[in-house]
Amino acid sequence: MIKFLLVFFGGGVGSLLRWLIGKSITTCFKFDFPLSTLLANTFAAILLGLFMYYQKQFQLEKHEHFRLLIIVGLCGGLSTFSTFSYESIMLIKDGKYLFFFFNVLLNIIFCFSIIYLFLSKSKIN
Repeated sequence: MIKFLLVFFGGGVGSLLRWLIGKSITTCFKFDFPLSTLLANTFAAILLGLFMYYQKQFQLEKHEHFRLLIIVGLCGGLSTFSTFSYESIMLIKDGKYLFFFFNVLLNIIFCFSIIYLFLSKSKIN
């Protein structure tokens, strides 16, 4: 039961953070590029990378509860592939091909690079 609660709580916090990022960005900036999703995905990748980096140092890989709370729950609730996909398709439908291209490119480059950097620093195979 505790595992379910950890995923539930982590996912709720992650989803709330994603919503807050979205509200903050749309309040401050008015343009067609889906910046809030890019920031949420990038932030989730940073949190995931930090967790992977520190899990060796503090031997967190032995504690499944941390993985369920942080990786599955928090990062899963914060990152959003479905919204990224939807917004990308809407950019195509609206004829905003350059925004589509940069949205896909930046999401992939930022998130992959962040995870790669943390993996290479932590020596995790």
